[in-house]
Amino acid sequence: MSEQKIEVKCGFFDAINYDRLYSADDMNRPYRRLVSNGVFATNKGVPSTDLQVFTANDGMNIIVKKGEGIFDYKWFENPTDIIFTVTANNDVLTRVDSIIVQIDKNQNGRNGYIIYREGVPSESLQPPELNNTELVSEYRIANIHVTPTTNIIGQESIVDLRGSEECLWVTGLIDQVDTSTLFSQYQGWLQKTTKEAEQGLEKQKEIFEKDFNEWFKTVQTTLSGDVAGNLFNLINENALKSKTITLSVDGWQLNEETQEYEYTVEDDIVTKNHVVDGKMDLKNQEKMSGGGYIESNDGNFKVIVSEIPDEEIIMNIFIQKVQMTGGSA
Repeated sequence: MSEQKIEVKCGFFDAINYDRLYSADDMNRPYRRLVSNGVFATNKGVPSTDLQVFTANDGMNIIVKKGEGIFDYKWFENPTDIIFTVTANNDVLTRVDSIIVQIDKNQNGRNGYIIYREGVPSESLQPPELNNTELVSEYRIANIHVTPTTNIIGQESIVDLRGSEECLWVTGLIDQVDTSTLFSQYQGWLQKTTKEAEQGLEKQKEIFEKDFNEWFKTVQTTLSGDVAGNLFNLINENALKSKTITLSVDGWQLNEETQEYEYTVEDDIVTKNHVVDGKMDLKNQEKMSGGGYIESNDGNFKVIVSEIPDEEIIMNIFIQKVQMTGGSA
């Protein structure tokens, strides 16, 4: 039986008379499938300041915090805070400077560096270029806007780029599993189910309104004007109502007791005896991380979630009064 055999890269193996030699790139090669390049993030609830750039509150000085990461698939550690002094801007145009992580594999380098690189004053506010070559890899972790009148670098002048395309967060195995086809199927199912539910609800609402109008025509002629009006108001009070609301990003408030985020919507018709439900399209559902529920109160209702959305949310709200037993509604 014949076979064909082609040599590929593999490691590591014991050397016999130094016939197996491995480079630093060989040692770092397993990282490529384990983690991504970038700054190490921290656990949820723990502020991640690794390699973050802060004002030193001391003139033109800034601080690059200590931290760790993986860059060009090599481990990287800044063990202590570093202070840089930003160059004063003597031009008439604003300048954008950068803080950069560099991995230098040149023979006279072979190390990791943190660099403060001065930009060029320009109307387009372009940061300095990254000097990426076959042997040098650079990652921008922050930009600093320096105006002609700047004599103190404040935090508002510093743009944090950790987590952006310029410098990602380090992710592990689970974040690199390709679930795109599975998620596409889930999106298709969710979109179809949501559309069917909304169509069904709208159809039921149309049937209810049609039946009510036909019934009301039959009883209206047998009642006096005041009784008919009162009856109409009573039924209208208990009817299903709908409205569309927009939840802005800055409208959420943290409930210190429950550690949940609440968005209060004032509505005179709502009482504690009302059930308030919300429907969203797929695009808005994807913004609502952490799920949520709606709580009705006298004069308002609250949308409550465990994680605050970072984008504007649009919801279709349905309000229905619940008839109480054993007493008046």
